[in-house]
Amino acid sequence: MSDSLSHINAKHKLLYTNKKRSESFERRREMKQRNRRGGRRRRRRKKKIRNDIDVERGIDQELQNLNLNPNFRQILSQNVRMSTNSWMIDSLSSDSESEKDYVKRLEKYDRQNELEREKEKIEKEREEQELKQREIEREKERLLMEQQQKKDIKDIEKKKKEDKQKKFGAQKRENDDNEQQQQISNQFIPSFSSNITPPKQ
Repeated sequence: MSDSLSHINAKHKLLYTNKKRSESFERRREMKQRNRRGGRRRRRRKKKIRNDIDVERGIDQELQNLNLNPNFRQILSQNVRMSTNSWMIDSLSSDSESEKDYVKRLEKYDRQNELEREKEKIEKEREEQELKQREIEREKERLLMEQQQKKDIKDIEKKKKEDKQKKFGAQKRENDDNEQQQQISNQFIPSFSSNITPPKQ
């Protein structure tokens, strides 16, 4: 009985060890992926900063090419840096074709930036969802292992109880047989001795 219990304990110990190893492996893999993603984010951020600088340089160049009033150029440049809302630029700009093209270009930059932000938000949500899913799967595995352990312990207790009952039943039968044999022996001895006649003197 103790051998079966030790076997179960050894099995659970092995399962627990393997589970811990797999968890640590998963954790290391997640950290590596997170670091890689962090590197991608840093590179993307640097690229975005470079793009923003290029955009500002492009804005200055475009404004210079427009041959606008210097005061108007300064106001437009400030507004572009603060916010690229097209209504501000439209309210300040004239009807020349080159200024309209310039506004279109700014709107295009706005759309690109908006798409980039939306893409980053979707990627972040997806990563969070994956992490939550992994946590749920780990919790399921833990619960399944606990249930299996409880079931094994119940089976061992049940087997112990059955063995005890069998042993008790066998002992009782043996005692009953002995008692019955004793009764038979007690009945047989007096009847046998009564038939013997004492010797004549």
